[in-house]
Amino acid sequence: MPRRTWRPPPTKPLRPKPASRPPRAAAHPRRSPSSSADGRTAWNAVKSNGTSGAWAALKTRDDAGSIQLGGRQPIPIKYAYSRPSETGRLITLVAVEPLYFIGAGAPDAKSKIGHDLAVVLLDLDASGLGHGELAPAATVRVDAHQAIVTEDYGAEVVRLSKVARR
Repeated sequence: MPRRTWRPPPTKPLRPKPASRPPRAAAHPRRSPSSSADGRTAWNAVKSNGTSGAWAALKTRDDAGSIQLGGRQPIPIKYAYSRPSETGRLITLVAVEPLYFIGAGAPDAKSKIGHDLAVVLLDLDASGLGHGELAPAATVRVDAHQAIVTEDYGAEVVRLSKVARR
């Protein structure tokens, strides 16, 4: 009986997987920014009732555009405020529903209750380019210095890079 030798089948060389790209976030404002009076109303609501106050004050407002993260369904922006900065504009966008709960699948994940807003802060230069931060599931409150503080569900701030106005 002839002797047979086993040889493994030929394999393709292993190639590293391409680095995954972070999901694309897009905000599409449709109307002019909220007024200073709108901002004061929202601030008063946050000061008196925190996140639930902001949610109640903003939920019935007309949509100011939408925010979309990756291929997810877009959610409506209810508050859009733009103010001048030394280099361009600072833009605040708020939606009254969360975009995503980062870390919610972890065994020790915290409760999602109360993280009812999505907040985007953009810093654009005069040409419309810049960077920003995204809190996809946030709570808000007014601190001792009378500033609105955003606290995200996730452990880390989501940094937005290569932000461009279209």
